[in-house]
Amino acid sequence: MICDHIKNRKKVTLADSFDKAFAFLEQLTDTTPDGTYELDGRKVYAMVQSYDTVPGEPPKLEVHRKYIDIQYTISGTEVLAWTPCGETIPEETPYNPENDAAFLQIPEKTEIAHLEMKPGMFAVFFPGDAHWGKVQSAAAGPSSVRKVCVKIAADTL
Repeated sequence: MICDHIKNRKKVTLADSFDKAFAFLEQLTDTTPDGTYELDGRKVYAMVQSYDTVPGEPPKLEVHRKYIDIQYTISGTEVLAWTPCGETIPEETPYNPENDAAFLQIPEKTEIAHLEMKPGMFAVFFPGDAHWGKVQSAAAGPSSVRKVCVKIAADTL
């Protein structure tokens, strides 16, 4: 997992697919419509989305096997929950290859990092990184969030 600000994105040049993703993120505006944008077919694509944050802890965690997520905040504030042990936490919903996701129970003693995401910040979640978004920040309170989730096929690295 990597968390940083878009102004530091050149530090995260892992492959051409990351360059395509960050070039897309850098040209976004508050008026970019919600929807899916193909940047390199299904190898690299982005989903622009809007939602309101929810108070409390995440109800579950999500983990992927085939895709890397770059989650970028356009506006609003949310907390992303993360733990590196996605492969060792019991599945609540089994892995579905069609949407590349399994949903995990959160055992009571699981250590979870909480990343407060503000406009211009991004987080990179690799396969096996269990994560969840939409969580309301205790400091910022309720927020309407606009964000992008860029999906990068892990086999492009």
